[in-house]
Amino acid sequence: MKLSFKYRFFQHIILVNQNKGFTLIELLVVVIIIGVLSAASIPQFMNQIGKARETEAKTSLGTLARGQQAYHYEHRNFYSGTAPNSAIGFRNTGKYYSFTANSSGNSDIALHTAYATNPVESQARDFAIGVYFDAPSYSQTFCISDFLDNDGTSSSVTVQADRTCSGGIQIQ
Repeated sequence: MKLSFKYRFFQHIILVNQNKGFTLIELLVVVIIIGVLSAASIPQFMNQIGKARETEAKTSLGTLARGQQAYHYEHRNFYSGTAPNSAIGFRNTGKYYSFTANSSGNSDIALHTAYATNPVESQARDFAIGVYFDAPSYSQTFCISDFLDNDGTSSSVTVQADRTCSGGIQIQ
């Protein structure tokens, strides 16, 4: 039985396609492309982690400020103790920050600072907030530290009683 030319041609095409695979050059090009893309994206990803941790501090300070406003509204002075969790419902549960109350000497001013516990590892800067009672309303001053050093320190930022930032930049 003689096979037709058409049949042998299709049989040849099928055998050729079954034996075809990736060459070493093609695989190397794909690996290089993946390496370049990951090298470009990893620093951006690490930067986002620090921003998320800073957002945690900003949110916590905002919560603390709202709690101070509510406490002042009820008692006509800001809570000045070192543990605001019992009086104004704020819990210092931040893994990357410790929160402190700064004395202003004025019952119509509340000052708080969020210090990054390990600034280089957590890639986070310090924040400070001041809450002021200007009858009949409240106002806030929010500051962020100027920089983050490679040796693990950030500029120490505080909010002053006159609504200015010391060692930082006012962001609100």
